[in-house]
Amino acid sequence: MGMYRRTEVSDPALDPVEPAEVEVTESDYRFSPAQVVHAAIGVFLLVLGILALVRGDFNDLTGAQFAIIGITHNAAIGIGEVVAGALLLLAAASPGGRRLGLVVGLAMIVFGAVLLGDDQTMRDVGTEDALAWLAIVLGAVAVVVGLIPARRTRRRRVDRSVV
Repeated sequence: MGMYRRTEVSDPALDPVEPAEVEVTESDYRFSPAQVVHAAIGVFLLVLGILALVRGDFNDLTGAQFAIIGITHNAAIGIGEVVAGALLLLAAASPGGRRLGLVVGLAMIVFGAVLLGDDQTMRDVGTEDALAWLAIVLGAVAVVVGLIPARRTRRRRVDRSVV
């Protein structure tokens, strides 16, 4: 009985090459220009509102009137500015918050239009046209940037040096 010996010869050109180990890192980043603009408007309104609250009278919210940046303010207006500013800062916290910023901007436009449209309301609130126009302009800016879609950036990094 004869023994047969089997010999295998390998050809490196024909052998399957095992892939080197790789590390793949993917990151997904979203950003909206509205975040920056809403934050800026929010900080501006917060500062105005806080100044109005510090100078105002909480016993008579519309009674004590004073000028801040040349616009007649009172404690009631300060409360509204603090609320609008805080909501805009909240909207700036994430790209999806641009919708909240859009709603706050619309509310500011409506507020300004109501003030301009009715002199009695203007007197009741205790302010002047300049505040109405400020609300309309800042609200319009908040709305316009709120309509810009968020930008998505995907990054993929492949590290082939991992062994």
